[in-house]
Amino acid sequence: MTPYIRRSWHYLSQQMAAPLLSTNQSIISLFGLLFGDTLEHMGYGTTGAAVITTVMTAVTNFSGLVTGPIIRRYSYRKAAVVGGLLTASGMILTCEVTSIWHMIFSYGVLAGLGLGFLAPCTFVAVNTYFTTRKGRAVGLSLAGTGLGQMVMPHAVRLLLEEYGFRGTVLFIGGLSLHALVGAALFQPVEWHMKVREVDTEGSDQALLPAEDKPSLTKVTSNPKLRRNVSSLSLASVCSVELGDVIVDKEETKPDQNTQYGSANYTIDKEANPEKPDKKQPGAFASCMARIVDMMDLDLLSDPVFVNIVVGLAVVYTAGINFSMIYPFYLHMDVGMTLTDTATCMSVLAAFDILSRLIVPQITDRLNVGSRITYLVAAVLLAASRSALATTKDFKIILLSLAFCGFVRGVTVVNLNLSISEYCSNDKLPAALGINMVIKGVFILAFGPLLGFLRDETGSFPLCIHIQSVMILVPMIFWVLEMVILRSRKRVSVVPSSSLIFGTARSWLRTASSRLARRVAWLFLSLWFRTHVYTGRLFTGLVES
Repeated sequence: MTPYIRRSWHYLSQQMAAPLLSTNQSIISLFGLLFGDTLEHMGYGTTGAAVITTVMTAVTNFSGLVTGPIIRRYSYRKAAVVGGLLTASGMILTCEVTSIWHMIFSYGVLAGLGLGFLAPCTFVAVNTYFTTRKGRAVGLSLAGTGLGQMVMPHAVRLLLEEYGFRGTVLFIGGLSLHALVGAALFQPVEWHMKVREVDTEGSDQALLPAEDKPSLTKVTSNPKLRRNVSSLSLASVCSVELGDVIVDKEETKPDQNTQYGSANYTIDKEANPEKPDKKQPGAFASCMARIVDMMDLDLLSDPVFVNIVVGLAVVYTAGINFSMIYPFYLHMDVGMTLTDTATCMSVLAAFDILSRLIVPQITDRLNVGSRITYLVAAVLLAASRSALATTKDFKIILLSLAFCGFVRGVTVVNLNLSISEYCSNDKLPAALGINMVIKGVFILAFGPLLGFLRDETGSFPLCIHIQSVMILVPMIFWVLEMVILRSRKRVSVVPSSSLIFGTARSWLRTASSRLARRVAWLFLSLWFRTHVYTGRLFTGLVES
């Protein structure tokens, strides 16, 4: 009998991720439309908006220090409930904002911390339920975020006209409580595993004698003290149902299966005295070792993983700043009304949703890697944003935003998938947390700087072009890393059938290098002789 998961709960957990993310993740993209006029009345410009957005995204990402251990310790379901409560509380408290410090605490800290819990919990939940077609599942669950970003701008515009700033923020805080419903249905996968009977008749296992049945053996750190834990047959292992406890038959008689009894062990210990233990580490070193083990910080020793998360962090930082900048650009620089600005934002969100639904279907069928897909989409994203910054024509802006939204959806879907594609499942929560922390570091470093450049130069297009350059730089490092790793694999793996041809190629390379050295020496000597002859000729002309 083997366990399997009910397919219906697969898709229910996937669908519950959509309402959980639709209202909460759209809070970031709504910042410019929701708080722009309020910040202007309070006397703060783009720098103030950049500071608040930077604090929120930094808190969201630095929460990755505790998100991974909390998910492993308590489960993603409980962490998602806490995240929903924090996000809703932050938005409700923001409706009574009177200063920028109040907004930094309520919107930046509380709501940001809640989003920091929600984002990895939803991905880990979907990743737990799906072992195949993972790209489609993540794309469908993240479509809820795009749906919220398409609908919420128009809803916010209508709510601002009807209820004003405070009523609109309070209404959004109430919508954020929908996260509790979605999080409550993120039940552990073990609750929905059924036992399927497997026909074992005719199996070769039944022909084995009792003493030859496979056993599960527990090995201690000392090779002399190996103890046989149990002798469970393969059929008995397969027949264990969920909730059953495997009881060791030999546990009540520890002396019978012990290869070395206590007396023998004492004699052996006296005959071969152990070496004195090494110096025990100090309290600080032990504490740091426990922290490294708990958070799986050994991942940072992998250069490929570091290259992946740094690239994702830079692209994410540029995307967050663009989400804050481009509504101001459309409204202030291009001169669009709030209605036209909301329409442009909805077009971007609509094509974002479309790509999240379509592209994973294509990449899964073609078996294209998530990281390769992310790389191509990031390059196209930088090009589309730069094209947007070079025009003020409404139709061209709509086309640019449509393409920008389409490729942005591809990057959003494959962001966490690029990490899960490289890391194992047991390392995934910690890897997501480390990625969030690195994103927070880059946001703190570059977020206010981009806002400061915008205020000092007064140019929105320049700021957008700088963001595009930020996207392209880490993608170049990704390409270099892929080329280097592929070249190393080609050098290290040589088929035996091509040994003769490989030897011939190496001989030709040696011969060609010798010929190249001789030709270079010939040219060098000719150059030197020509230089000497020219010098003598010039000296003769001067003397004459």
